[in-house]
Amino acid sequence: MRNSLIIMLLILGSSVLSAEPLWQQDVPVRESKDLRFNGCSVQDNGGSVFLGWIQTTNGEPCIMGQRFDAEGSEIWPQALVIKAESKEKSDPKVALSADGCYLLAWLEEYENGISKFFMQKLTMAGGLLWGYSGLVVMENLETGIADYLLLPNSEGGAYLIVKQDGSPRLYALKLDSSGNNLWPDGYPTITAQNTLSLSALLPDGEGGFFFFFKGYAQTGGTNYAERYAPTGYRYWRNSFPRLAGEDTSPHQVLITSDQKVIELAKSVDGNASLELRMFSFEGNQIFEPPLMHTISYSNSAAAEYQARLVNDSLLVIFSVGVSPTGSNAATIHPFSLTTGQFLPSIVISTNEAELSCPDVDLDMAGKLYCQWLETELSSGSTIVKAQKLSAGLQAVWPVTGVVMYSGSSMVSVPLAFTVGIGLLSFFQESAAKSVSLTKQIATSDGYTLFPGTGSSFASILMGSATLLASQALGTRICVFFYDNRDTNRNRLYYQIVDQDGSVHLETDGIPIGGFYPLARYISSIPLPGYGIALLYQDPQTYLQVIDLDGNLLLPGAGILITESRPSGMKLSALGSDIYLGWLENTVNGNPGSKRLMGQRVANWQLQWEGGGKQLVDNIPTLNARINASAGNYYVWYRFFSSVNSFIPCVLKVNENGNPDAGWVPDGIPAVSGVNNSIFYDAVYASLMGADLVMVMAGNSSYSIHAQKITPEGDFPWGTTGIQVSGPNAHGLSCHSDAARLSLFYIYGQGTERFLRLQALSSDGILLFGDDGLQVNAIPRLEFRNPVLSNCDNGSYIAVWAARMRESTEEIDLLYRKISSLGELIGDNDGILCNRARLQDNPRIGTIGNETLICWMDHRAGFNENNEILSSIYVQKLSGEGSEIIDESSVPFPELPLLTCYPNPFVNMVNLKFKTELEEKVSIIIYNIKGQRIRHLLSSEYLYGCYAIVWDGRDDKGYPVSSGIYFAWISNSRAKQVIKLVRLRAS
Repeated sequence: MRNSLIIMLLILGSSVLSAEPLWQQDVPVRESKDLRFNGCSVQDNGGSVFLGWIQTTNGEPCIMGQRFDAEGSEIWPQALVIKAESKEKSDPKVALSADGCYLLAWLEEYENGISKFFMQKLTMAGGLLWGYSGLVVMENLETGIADYLLLPNSEGGAYLIVKQDGSPRLYALKLDSSGNNLWPDGYPTITAQNTLSLSALLPDGEGGFFFFFKGYAQTGGTNYAERYAPTGYRYWRNSFPRLAGEDTSPHQVLITSDQKVIELAKSVDGNASLELRMFSFEGNQIFEPPLMHTISYSNSAAAEYQARLVNDSLLVIFSVGVSPTGSNAATIHPFSLTTGQFLPSIVISTNEAELSCPDVDLDMAGKLYCQWLETELSSGSTIVKAQKLSAGLQAVWPVTGVVMYSGSSMVSVPLAFTVGIGLLSFFQESAAKSVSLTKQIATSDGYTLFPGTGSSFASILMGSATLLASQALGTRICVFFYDNRDTNRNRLYYQIVDQDGSVHLETDGIPIGGFYPLARYISSIPLPGYGIALLYQDPQTYLQVIDLDGNLLLPGAGILITESRPSGMKLSALGSDIYLGWLENTVNGNPGSKRLMGQRVANWQLQWEGGGKQLVDNIPTLNARINASAGNYYVWYRFFSSVNSFIPCVLKVNENGNPDAGWVPDGIPAVSGVNNSIFYDAVYASLMGADLVMVMAGNSSYSIHAQKITPEGDFPWGTTGIQVSGPNAHGLSCHSDAARLSLFYIYGQGTERFLRLQALSSDGILLFGDDGLQVNAIPRLEFRNPVLSNCDNGSYIAVWAARMRESTEEIDLLYRKISSLGELIGDNDGILCNRARLQDNPRIGTIGNETLICWMDHRAGFNENNEILSSIYVQKLSGEGSEIIDESSVPFPELPLLTCYPNPFVNMVNLKFKTELEEKVSIIIYNIKGQRIRHLLSSEYLYGCYAIVWDGRDDKGYPVSSGIYFAWISNSRAKQVIKLVRLRAS
């Protein structure tokens, strides 16, 4: 028998040890995402197009890519994740390498304001050639890096020109086909005025490159044109003053087949005009002075243009701006390279809408395709239009153009590519709730292949989420959160997560209430047998019930509780009845007082007056608020002038809302006999059997007290309650059941802070000593938002957020498991989540001996408007069972238990023990599964012999079934396990 007991105990001990989160990946409840497309694209000689963009995937900002064939279809089965990881990414650019691969570059932001410059080389099949994470080609750059230029070289690598904000130096690099930097010292050195901006980097046809940039001074500035050899030697530099009214946009530069360089610069000085310069291969200016041409008869800086070489004799400039007649127009400006003159302009579209984003491309037959964006001035709706021009620059499609996109969404920077079928267009579409990358195809005869909004190939849900609360829902967890996906309005949503980590409801949650922009979550509680009761405002106050399968049980918005919007309301249950309480202004409008209102719901019907029943009137307004309620006990915070103190006040009512027997109508203070100027707030209240237990705390200079009030209004824990902690305690998380009240909190101030756990038995005994149990194993720079889960087997899971490193503001989630005897599991704090940036605001839902923890998560980083992408994730932990040990492993002389009689027993068993000195003795009963059944004893004893009786009941007072049980008895020096057998009563 003894050997079988030892084997059983070892099995129990091994089966409950679980040191890590149970799911391999954090499960997203609501994942905040971002999608940014800034024109990262390139077309190869076969007509296929590569498109790159930034998108949040699995909680990380990723560089994504897709390839489209000459018919506009996706080549890769799904978008390729080129670079994941949690660092912020920006400014991707792509080029086609000399050996037929894609060269992709981007920036990543690291800690302490430092950025790194990455590159990757991809095959046409999507293979990554420069490692899984790409190559770091430059590091230790300040985060404010402004721009860079990328140009393929003849070695299968690239030239790079990189500009750092605030620096007069430009960094130049040359990479070979394997990504090695052939200019490791940053040769050549390029400098100009203190402020620089980049314009263009183009091949010179002999392995070197042309480079164009701007330098700014306090007055005026200088434009630069340079040519470099493959070795980095600079052949020549031309410089010329900036134009009067020249804007900050880059110059457009084109190279003719006979090595002439055409440079276009825009100025806004009266009208919007282009300055056209032409250089020879040796850097000599061909036109002197440069030519000027008006592209918009307005000084609006919104005038835009794109230029293409049709052949060696014609340059076509496509612009959007104001025509000579004053209308908004899309215009073609031909320039003859043979004569050096501009030909008459051709207006291809006029509209009252605002025109922008011109793009132009040339097919193999020499025909031009023009595309632009029109925004209606009155409605703000957008239309993408396109036109095809013959070799003689005449419109081929209808004079109004072909509509590539028409809808209410915002469209940004459409790109046009000529492919075998006609015109392939890409654009980013921002709808009310989503952002998508969309394609549209117009055949050569002017027919679009997709409906007016195009075909989406990448999409995300807009907005972010704010975590509110979580509740266990049967074998699942229900998470409540605010979500601003709907045109930036915070709506109330909920989502349910199963124990296997799957999302139970439709992706991204279910909305509650209407479209009121300030819909507010108030409270939620479990309803055994039904689901969860939810109290919310939208804008009136409603009660709704979510059933065990996640459906809304009550029709419409739910039960209307009150038409007012009180600042604080409390929700609690007693059996199948629901009790609600709130404070509101008095009927007579007395500004010096408030009244306590209440409501009872039974069988989904209001039981008291419509709008609530007045329970207490004339409550002093000063700092008055409702704190907590439990069952039919109401707790509020009020000022007592007689002792010049703020103290919680308690009232117990019957089912009719009247004061219960023995209770005065105005309620009773939760503490009495206090000195003047005491400030105790009830931060927690719950039922312990029929009694009310409360946790009271003031500001940091006050200690934490626990109080217990019986249904008769008595104070078994004394008129001032039991002091749980000294001053400087905060961040409380509490839990109670029929046997104990548990508190988890931050203690201390400054750098000397700790996390402590304390519990009180039903008779008011501190179970973890006067100072509580220190939970954290390692000191941290900052603790915040501790939460506590109390598992069915009596063990605890403590979770908190902490700033772990002084060099960063990142916040991580940690945890510690504690056995039911108050013993810490493991030597160190466990890491629940330590992804990039912040993980905070944890909420829990306990299901048996497992706990689902959800939290706010900022791992996805920021969007292009520098707004944090706030997500909600959930992870699962299992609670530790009792650490029952082999009874033979502890020296018998130090064990206090002497006898247990009778054993086996029917109704009760006497446990006799002896103490050798003044010490604390604990006795806990477990079942054969290792679950705690009864916390029988935890008290201080003097030297002597003692006996205690177990009556065969559990912590809730119910008799246990017949079978095998184990009594764990311990003092400060040792532990012992005794097997007990309960027999069935005859």
